[in-house]
Amino acid sequence: VYAMLSDPDLHQAVRDDANLADNAVAEGLRLYAPVRMIMRYAMEDIFYNGLKIPAGTRLALNWGAGGRDPAVYEDPLKLRLARPQIASQTFGAGGQICPGRNVVRSISTVVLQVLTQPGVHATLVGEPRWVSADPISFYSHPLSVPVAIERV
Repeated sequence: VYAMLSDPDLHQAVRDDANLADNAVAEGLRLYAPVRMIMRYAMEDIFYNGLKIPAGTRLALNWGAGGRDPAVYEDPLKLRLARPQIASQTFGAGGQICPGRNVVRSISTVVLQVLTQPGVHATLVGEPRWVSADPISFYSHPLSVPVAIERV
């Protein structure tokens, strides 16, 4: 919602084509990953670029950086509705995948569709308050996004 309402062109594009709401959600989750970092342990010795990572080593996986990797995403800091969607790691993967991921995506898509339907005017009326402004925090999501919604 924040990313869409912050960009009038993006907002209009979703308003013009409700099917773009899914891509807007995927791009928003890529840019604003709610979980920035998770910790895991190496299950076995790993060799990466000449570096040995022994089994049992605690590893930090930075989801926030992965969604902004210029080697993967062209113009990674820009939200693009037409960007080809690749497998998202926003909600983890494998045995550690978030069980609520589909619910979050579905609710988010419906919210965007409602806020862009004809007769609804939604605008940001201030800046969001984030759960943590600390750049090393594991979490990053808004506590509140001040939005005015009116029927026109």
